[in-house]
Amino acid sequence: MTMSDYLAERFMRGVNPDGTSTEIEIRIGRPEEVSEQTWTVAIDIKGLEYGMNTALGVDPWQALTIAFAVTEQAVRYFLDSGGKLCAEENEESELPVEDLFPRFAA
Repeated sequence: MTMSDYLAERFMRGVNPDGTSTEIEIRIGRPEEVSEQTWTVAIDIKGLEYGMNTALGVDPWQALTIAFAVTEQAVRYFLDSGGKLCAEENEESELPVEDLFPRFAA
């Protein structure tokens, strides 16, 4: 994929529970129609373990929503296993998961 194929991307560092550091790159593709009522969105995550590289939905909205949900699950799994997110250039400054996946009260 080229940069123009991505809808969104984010770069950060991850600090593993053992103290080692890794670059994390997250990219979400643009929705593409595969067939009637089937849309796909590419998910590209480097530096985290996850099991999907494509989200499927009945329309672009659902496919994109699923792509972000899968990405959030991968990040939260990393954090739940003792990992830490940091700004790309500063491992001392922890990056809250809420900065990546904000929630708004009604």
